[in-house]
Amino acid sequence: MEQIFDHCVQFLLWLAALFGTTYKTINVVLFCMILPTIQISTLVMFISARRKLNKFRTDVHRFQEL
Repeated sequence: MEQIFDHCVQFLLWLAALFGTTYKTINVVLFCMILPTIQISTLVMFISARRKLNKFRTDVHRFQEL
């Protein structure tokens, strides 16, 4: 487990060097901005898909009653 953490830190340090910034800045951008945005977007897409599926099921059920 420690090796995985070390590799992740090295990757963040590499990104920091690539973009000319610090490890802390990359960490904040990644875990306080990008990751929450992805998570919220995924939740919104899930809720939207679930609503569409429920509407489709309702429409199919109505059609079968005819």
